[in-house]
Amino acid sequence: MRKDYLDIAKELLAERFPNAKCAFVAGSITRGEGTATSDIDLVVVHDVDILPRAYRDSIIYQDWPVEMFVQNTNSLAYFCKKDADSGAPMLVNMIAEGHIIPEGDQYATSLQNEARKAIGAGPAALDEEKIKQRRYMITDMLDDIGDYRNMAELYGMLGWLYQELADFYLRANRKWSGKGKSIARAMKKYYPEILPEYEAAFKEGSSGNVKPVLELADKLLAPFGGRYWAGLRSYAPDEANLGKPSEN
Repeated sequence: MRKDYLDIAKELLAERFPNAKCAFVAGSITRGEGTATSDIDLVVVHDVDILPRAYRDSIIYQDWPVEMFVQNTNSLAYFCKKDADSGAPMLVNMIAEGHIIPEGDQYATSLQNEARKAIGAGPAALDEEKIKQRRYMITDMLDDIGDYRNMAELYGMLGWLYQELADFYLRANRKWSGKGKSIARAMKKYYPEILPEYEAAFKEGSSGNVKPVLELADKLLAPFGGRYWAGLRSYAPDEANLGKPSEN
């Protein structure tokens, strides 16, 4: 029988990171949602002079898979800012929800309080131009799905739309989003009344009946102007217009 995940985390920290300022143990296992293959997510924070370069590492430690996010104080601020900009609070969530080691540590508690404030404040807002661009991409995909040619292509399009449609709806409403499996968790957290319809529509879509998916997408796009295709102009970045220097 494996040891308790908190005991494992404490032993790992003592053995490999004796000079760390603090750590946070997070992930599905800490929420009581773990499975037989769930890993321990471990955020370890150092001073910059102790750890000049942050890294991510995956190991097996005493029969436990452990994914380690080994940070210094600068990298921690950098990646938390990236979370806010992307709308997917991976690191921020781990700090906000994690178990602090050592327990009661004042510095770790201050980090956790800031992370929880960030979660409460929501991600960076999508500006009008980004909303138009996202509506355009979704509309373009909906047109293809509505007239799909074969099931292989349909599976690929539905996989893309499952992530992008939910991400758009969450971000356009200034809610935190997610990547991969965490997108469903985000929808469940903020829009539990929509998630069953969402799952049912894509289940039907995977069988070839795309009407529920199209109707769902129209429903979620409607508050932001609905489908949008004609009229979007996007300019190439400045460096694309400079041309390649001539060679003598």
